[in-house]
Amino acid sequence: MFESIDRVVTRGELEAAISDLIVKFELEYFGRGPQQIRTHLIGDMLLVRMSGVLTPSELRLVRGANSAAATVLLKRMRTQLIETATPLIQLIVKKVTQVNVVSMMYDLGLATDEEIILLTLSNAPDCCETSMS
Repeated sequence: MFESIDRVVTRGELEAAISDLIVKFELEYFGRGPQQIRTHLIGDMLLVRMSGVLTPSELRLVRGANSAAATVLLKRMRTQLIETATPLIQLIVKKVTQVNVVSMMYDLGLATDEEIILLTLSNAPDCCETSMS
């Protein structure tokens, strides 16, 4: 998963590298990746926002007759899977940013088919706004 990481120089390159690796993680871990992903570095925080994350069968569940029960079940399952994978996600972020992850928070918006991962870092990564070439 990490074989293609090069030296990240700009904030945009860092955000793109995190996005690429999170998509690979989602593909390997959930069997499908998000339709869209955006990563934002804000000081010592990384916000990863993904949309189009639910499988067709998950969408049927949350939009079906027993949607309330399905929603609780699906959120619980996805949250448990992410919590199990937290060390791997932290490793992905540290490999790109060269900064330790202090904490990670996760939420799944079933109504909007979105996932949010928020990571707080021990300090802001060393990168600049634009390429220095």
